[in-house]
Amino acid sequence: MKKIIKKVRYIIFNRQKGTRIESINASLKATYGYNVGIAYNTFVSDDVKIGDYSYVNSN
Repeated sequence: MKKIIKKVRYIIFNRQKGTRIESINASLKATYGYNVGIAYNTFVSDDVKIGDYSYVNSN
């Protein structure tokens, strides 16, 4: 149940902020620029800042 709620929070966050976060391991407290993509299973901690038009994956 917690995963479903978290996924819904990410969907709402993506629509509001113009991001494409596919990983539930990415923190919503991090700073994301416009049109940022975070791939599935990628970990992003709270203190990270990602600039506009960036893409992050787990490799």
